[in-house]
Amino acid sequence: MAARKATREAVAGNAPKPQRKPRKERKFPARTFQEALGIAEAIQKYAAGQKVRRLTLFEKLDQSPDTAESRRLITASGQYGLTKGSYASEYLELTPEGKDATGDDIAPAKRLDTRFNLA
Repeated sequence: MAARKATREAVAGNAPKPQRKPRKERKFPARTFQEALGIAEAIQKYAAGQKVRRLTLFEKLDQSPDTAESRRLITASGQYGLTKGSYASEYLELTPEGKDATGDDIAPAKRLDTRFNLA
């Protein structure tokens, strides 16, 4: 009898749904600073530190811009303060600190100090 009741509830859509795990909130980015720095260095290399279309940047990197890994890298670079723009943005650009951390014309000591402060 109990089995019939359970079956009727399942068919009617009244069956209890399994509990989902709560989303974890991290106090740090999901990727390392070195991994996130790769996005900023690519902007510096392919766009001379200027604003660049997200799709164009990933085309130059031979990566898909819509994969979970690409989204994580863009998010991490923003969390570290290297770039502006999200994985849904049309354009990505370097922050002033991101320019200092990746610029070739920046003194090595200042570049290292900026990277240390951002990380």
